[in-house]
Amino acid sequence: LEKANRMPLHLQSRAQSWAINEIARSSPSEAITLLEELPDLEERDDVAGLVARSWSWRDPHAAIQWYLSLNMEDSSARRARVRGLTTRLTRQDPDLALRVATQVSDNLGSLMVSSVFDELADSNVRVALQYVPRLNDEHKKIAMRSIGLEFAQADIRGAVKLSGELDESVRKPYDEAVIDYALRSSRARDTLIGFFDEVADQNLKNQAALSLLYENERQGFLSKAERQKMYSMLEPNQRASFDDYIASERARVNTGSARTN
Repeated sequence: LEKANRMPLHLQSRAQSWAINEIARSSPSEAITLLEELPDLEERDDVAGLVARSWSWRDPHAAIQWYLSLNMEDSSARRARVRGLTTRLTRQDPDLALRVATQVSDNLGSLMVSSVFDELADSNVRVALQYVPRLNDEHKKIAMRSIGLEFAQADIRGAVKLSGELDESVRKPYDEAVIDYALRSSRARDTLIGFFDEVADQNLKNQAALSLLYENERQGFLSKAERQKMYSMLEPNQRASFDDYIASERARVNTGSARTN
């Protein structure tokens, strides 16, 4: 660091940042002290993130608590660092990670809850579900969306089957995440269509059928028989809404054609 301080001004800040990051590998507390002594350091937020990451290998709880205490502007880079620190803490102590996450009240708290359940569900969906009752209603929605997405990415068939086992109070955000992933992944979508008759939960089946029909109007992936099958599964109000959508789309296309002519 002394060598960095003697460098030309146009190189000094970058050299100081590198030195502090190297110090953090062996002594995070010393790196933090040095960082606080250089309030005008360029890219200070980035250096703080690197210090927190190095510290998290030894003590992820202390690292994330310190990083959250810093007065920083919200940014995609900061959110990415918080997600990474939360993931590391979850791997070490999921109970502690969840307690820390639920104590943060702003958008970072929601991000941290999502990160905890992303990691838990990636390891074991059943274990992740055991943590959900500890949460408030808003955090339950976030957790169930994370579990649904992680499970759908790994096993869309298993994710759909699990829906029928879930309590109605937490099922909706889970189902929405599973369906959303199926619509974004052609592989998952085709798998879902292939075993649609096996979907046990009627509400999920209805919602999935409606979503597939809407998406089909944009991409045209359903055969005529598949489209008729999906349409037959709709509730009367869903069918009316879809019919109105089709009518309005046709009217829009016809109007555009008439103007062109």
